[in-house]
Amino acid sequence: MDAKQIVITAVLTVVVVFLMDRAMSVYLKWRLRAAGTKSRSGKPVSKEDPKEGRIEMSPDAVRVAHPKSGVAEVPWNAITRLVAFKRDVFIVDLICLQLTYGERGQQKCLEVHEEMLGFQNLIDALPSRFPLRDENWWYKVAFPAFVPNATTLWEKQDPATA
Repeated sequence: MDAKQIVITAVLTVVVVFLMDRAMSVYLKWRLRAAGTKSRSGKPVSKEDPKEGRIEMSPDAVRVAHPKSGVAEVPWNAITRLVAFKRDVFIVDLICLQLTYGERGQQKCLEVHEEMLGFQNLIDALPSRFPLRDENWWYKVAFPAFVPNATTLWEKQDPATA
């Protein structure tokens, strides 16, 4: 093969992979919408595992217990920003949520993910606690695959700049 054939083959390969990715993204979006959160048996599909950690909510706070990093409790009213994103964990993606909290200049972040027990309950509770920017944020984060797709769901307005 000469250099021209190699370049043409490489370009065609990239185009085919790109088109396959687009087609799969559309197909998976359609399947997710069609199936919702149900499996073929009709039972909810969940990746939640208590070994990954536990998320609990009270009227006043979110409490996260992680086997390696311990326990953190964040009052709802201390949260200043919510960002959803995706981590590439080898052959799958992991949907994560970063809760930023604390006073300006002393902010901390707490990260939770879809494999933690209670994650779906937290996601379901967010719209009643915060005016989310986009109710379809999950699809924007989930697709396309293997891209972080960081999306700010909510951010507290700073009174100094408002």
